[in-house]
Amino acid sequence: MRRRAALLALIATAVAGCGYGLRGTLPSHLKTIAIPTFANRTSEPGVENFLTRAVVDAFSTNGRLRVVGPDAADSILEGEVTGYDVQSIAFDATANVRQYRLIVTLNLRYRDVKEEKLLFDRRGYQDRADFRVTGSVSSTSNASERVDYAAFLTAAERRALPPTVLVHGPDAQLMDDALGIVSRVLFTEPSAAAFDREIFDGRDVTAETVTNAALTLPVLAPARLVVVRHAQALPARDADTLRRWVTAPNPAACLMLLADEALTPNRERKTPHWLLDVVPAAAVVALVARRGRPLEEWLRQRAQAEGLVVSEEGARLLVQHVGEDSATLLGEVRKAALAGGPENRAVGVKEVSAVVGEHRLSGLFDLTRAVERHELGLALRTLDRLLATEDPLPLLVALTRDVRMRWTVREWRERGRPAAEIARLVGRPPAVVDALLTSVAGESNRGLTRKLEQCWLAERRVKSGGEPGAELAVLVAELCRGGDQ
Repeated sequence: MRRRAALLALIATAVAGCGYGLRGTLPSHLKTIAIPTFANRTSEPGVENFLTRAVVDAFSTNGRLRVVGPDAADSILEGEVTGYDVQSIAFDATANVRQYRLIVTLNLRYRDVKEEKLLFDRRGYQDRADFRVTGSVSSTSNASERVDYAAFLTAAERRALPPTVLVHGPDAQLMDDALGIVSRVLFTEPSAAAFDREIFDGRDVTAETVTNAALTLPVLAPARLVVVRHAQALPARDADTLRRWVTAPNPAACLMLLADEALTPNRERKTPHWLLDVVPAAAVVALVARRGRPLEEWLRQRAQAEGLVVSEEGARLLVQHVGEDSATLLGEVRKAALAGGPENRAVGVKEVSAVVGEHRLSGLFDLTRAVERHELGLALRTLDRLLATEDPLPLLVALTRDVRMRWTVREWRERGRPAAEIARLVGRPPAVVDALLTSVAGESNRGLTRKLEQCWLAERRVKSGGEPGAELAVLVAELCRGGDQ
């Protein structure tokens, strides 16, 4: 616990420095700051109290602003703790965890109370700190810890696999990549896989069938691999059977449970899946959804593993127009490469356009441009045309990304950054940034923030069963309103 406290203190110091006040020049009239207790949106009890206290201490030590109560403050820093995650990132030769990473995610909002002005609004701010295990693993870890995906792949490459592994999350491509790496490491000869690898479907088998298969000794390979796809479908009544395997596994086998959905509590799942209670936390790999730039970077790296070179703009266009499903994106990269010729290995804007279609790209551009110009009639007509052939979620993603970009560009301009520097910061051509600055000239940060909130609410309603066409039409009407209307 003391180690976690020290790590949270380090993270809190970074939080104190990430805001408007410590990255730029504070308005001269700001002398004091209030920091109410952060809201806790995680399942980790009490983390908000310690983190708030650590942020207060960090500001007090800095000395630029005096921390006071809300009634006497010139400015207020409000926060929400939205993520608290401990990941296993390093293992010893016997697959025991030897290094952890603590990651805290927050939403931060910094307001000038005197002038009623929003100075800083950042969602999803994330910081991390690592620590090594100096004692026994069991004394350091707890049930909330999981294995980082990259660390699991590293352990697999070293053949340092635990006897049971649970991989869960909605990313089919990452799951297939993990299975591919484990199979390649265990079965250097393809014929060995035919004898020593067995794959089941959790919808059709019981835990007893699976564990009996895992108890069989390998024939040609150094270890036997038993895989269960759709592992979340294994019946809960089999928990004791699987628990007996976990307690006394076959040392010459690896049981790999693949669940193609998140098993932690969410809007659809009120309690953790029973598998999380049976499989040790240090053997659980949770697949974290990638979005935006991290997804673009992953796509470029994953394509490079296949000898394909994807440009930054090409990756950005693919994510924008294809969506965020990693398997679909990788398939589109392969098709885009073929569009450039049988020997082509480069994927840029030209190749992507050949795959997703010039008409589709033009339609999305027309929609976002009409919204930026507040041309409601044209925007609604363009939306209707696109909905006739397109899935609504990519359209929603494109609209949200456009509003977020406009908010970001305006925020940097308000901080005094020249257009050329803003273009470099956001990764867009200077001419595009100039056009964006012109389009947001009549809008305030408050108005753009409200529009971003409307995008998030629309996404929530669509994913909760709302009629996509109607929800998008309402959203477009909201986005076409000028200023702070």
